[in-house]
Amino acid sequence: MSRILPASLLLLACLAPSWAAAQPKPASLQIAADRQLEVMQMGEGGPTVIFESGFSMGWSTWRRVLPALAPQARLVSYSRAGTGASGPVSGVPTVADRVADLEALIHVAALTPPFILVGHSYGGLVVRQYASKHPQRVQGLVLVDPASERIAAALRALDAARAAREDATAVAQAPQRFKAEYAHLLEQLDRGVSPELGPLPSVPVVLLTSLKSEWPDLLAFSPAGREAWRQAHAHWFAQVRSGSHVITEASGHFIQNEEPELVVQAVQSVIQRAQAQAERQAQAQRRERLQAGLAALQPLDADLGAKVDALLRESRLGEPEINRLGYQLLGAKQPALALAVLAHNAQRFASSANAQDSHGEALLANGDAKAALARFDAALALLTAQPGSSQAQRLAVEANRRKAQAALSPAAATPSGDR
Repeated sequence: MSRILPASLLLLACLAPSWAAAQPKPASLQIAADRQLEVMQMGEGGPTVIFESGFSMGWSTWRRVLPALAPQARLVSYSRAGTGASGPVSGVPTVADRVADLEALIHVAALTPPFILVGHSYGGLVVRQYASKHPQRVQGLVLVDPASERIAAALRALDAARAAREDATAVAQAPQRFKAEYAHLLEQLDRGVSPELGPLPSVPVVLLTSLKSEWPDLLAFSPAGREAWRQAHAHWFAQVRSGSHVITEASGHFIQNEEPELVVQAVQSVIQRAQAQAERQAQAQRRERLQAGLAALQPLDADLGAKVDALLRESRLGEPEINRLGYQLLGAKQPALALAVLAHNAQRFASSANAQDSHGEALLANGDAKAALARFDAALALLTAQPGSSQAQRLAVEANRRKAQAALSPAAATPSGDR
């Protein structure tokens, strides 16, 4: 099977004994009246990672990957209908049918999105279609030497007669229970139709590509065929906004068996990137709520300070960011609001000379020179206690102190060293 799995290896995969003995025992999950799937779940906490196996393969194709990831995430690997110990498949399933079963599995197992999807070979088509259909439910993708809708045309361009002959042989040698589905799949790939139903979500992606020539007697594994495979993957990866394309010649099509560490690292990388992206998005939302909340406040609100405190704590902004916000409000001629923001900063970050100095500037802008002078003195005391403090910062605080003294009494505007 030159485009997904050579027929000889597919046959061995179907006849191979289960490797699940060292793993927790998979469960049987009824996803519909006529559909039962073999499901392996491991790990808890963190994101939910769902694994889609290659054509004809059950969940255990991931047996060397799952244990290393279990401490970091909830892992769900399953055997599609007709594979492993799952119930039989009805009709000739399409990629869309397989996606429908995945949707049912997610619903029945009460899996909580967003998910990280991992797809090997044919499973790459399934996860791509799911991700394009449910972009809000997906936060990352790992594609392990995935099937490509572009490779059929590329192989025909190399040697049309040989490509057709190898396809016919692969279908003829396929086990009976997979023969019709495989023939249909090859037909779909020959048409070059993308499995995506729409744009993919803008999420972290890692694409693993094997260039090892495992079966050089097949066109797809000739030097030209391997280059066509690389180009097909590179063409798809060009649309990815955030991710990595990792190429290996050390392992063949079953990277998860020969170099499981590559798959483990890819999933870990996507988990980390997805979590960072989610945090950035959450922070952006918190800042939007902060801006809206501040805009709704009135300068004469009796509990202005308490409301600002609540908004700033919910925003999770740090001292420098709150400081910048306070100066922006001062520049926008909103002194009362700026004062509330910078007073919060000075109280919350009491050991920051910068926060004390900025609070003093806000007090001065609001006409309270006496209180401002106290804040500038506090800032100078903190700078004196910090050996590595900047001389430029000290000079700036002293300049502010003189402004406060001048506001109190022009005659009191003396250098701080004369106090």
